[in-house]
Amino acid sequence: MKTRNVTISAISASFIIICLTLGAYVDVTDISMVLLSSLFVLMPVAYKSYKGGLFAYSVGGAVALLICIPKIVTSAVFVAYFGFFGIFPVVNAIMNDKNVNKYVLHTVGLIWCTITVYGMYFYYRFVLGLSFHNLPIWVEEYILLILVAVSIAFYFIYAYLLKKVRQYLAYYMDKIGKK
Repeated sequence: MKTRNVTISAISASFIIICLTLGAYVDVTDISMVLLSSLFVLMPVAYKSYKGGLFAYSVGGAVALLICIPKIVTSAVFVAYFGFFGIFPVVNAIMNDKNVNKYVLHTVGLIWCTITVYGMYFYYRFVLGLSFHNLPIWVEEYILLILVAVSIAFYFIYAYLLKKVRQYLAYYMDKIGKK
């Protein structure tokens, strides 16, 4: 990797560490910080440095995990980050750049997103002990179907956001790199 890619990857990893640590320790911000950290994974990918994106994903997540050892069990940040939000932007960029059929791309993404949403649901429910008894009875009966619908809608919004952020980063990082 070039020096520029290593530098961008290290900066990206540091932002990921900050976001995941804040998400683990400040309970209100857990999902929003995971989403923000997934956007920082795209910084090296803007230079077509997939290795840099994987480096930022793995090092940023691992260091944040070490910092947040006391909060590992009580926070779903790391389940969400390592399961989907951290690696998906890199995989999505590789598949887009290799011109993979968009139906294959979206099918893989939808299945992956749905499995991650189910994993987070079961993690919140059985590990963290979150109760859904305050919800209407029909929601409790159809929660798994509702989660599928929510994950499908979320996936398309998230994929669109990744596309736009990647275009934005590529445009502005090219301007910065030319100076």
